[in-house]
Amino acid sequence: MSVQNPRQIIITHLRRYPHMEVQDFLKLFYQNSFGPAHFSAPSSREVRAYLEGEYQAMTSSPACLEKIGHGYFRAHLGLVREGILTLDELALMFERSMSYSVESMEGKRRFDAQIKALLKMADEGCMPFSCRQVQTFVAHYKAEGLRPIPHSEPFKRRYAPHYRVVCEAVTDMLGTTLKRVIK
Repeated sequence: MSVQNPRQIIITHLRRYPHMEVQDFLKLFYQNSFGPAHFSAPSSREVRAYLEGEYQAMTSSPACLEKIGHGYFRAHLGLVREGILTLDELALMFERSMSYSVESMEGKRRFDAQIKALLKMADEGCMPFSCRQVQTFVAHYKAEGLRPIPHSEPFKRRYAPHYRVVCEAVTDMLGTTLKRVIK
């Protein structure tokens, strides 16, 4: 898996989503540090049914694979809407990605390095929130344990995210089909 500079990951996502909040950055950091391995192993039928429900409820979604760092992508459901992937292919990619586990100490190191970079950038005035806001959110978050969290409500309203985190290694199973939709 590719490793990226934490500062570059933050800059890239802030440009793409200028209204990200601290919570959205922690979600991103968790996703690119641990992938989707935190999901219990649902059956293929359950994964497909869940994706089908979300797809039917989706109002919009870009048709892209969005690089999020450390060899992970957000595979947006717009890929299905545009006929680039089928729901079955996306479900299979997600299922296979769940089995790519990151050693927990390595994932935690990545996660903490990104938080440190976010704190530094907030302290430098490069972020739309203060260093104090990051410190407060991170303290509350860590008090409840390292875990996946949802996007902030403002992020959900503004960007309507509909995607699954997938490992770069499983995107290769579809060959060149997906190479043209990577952002």
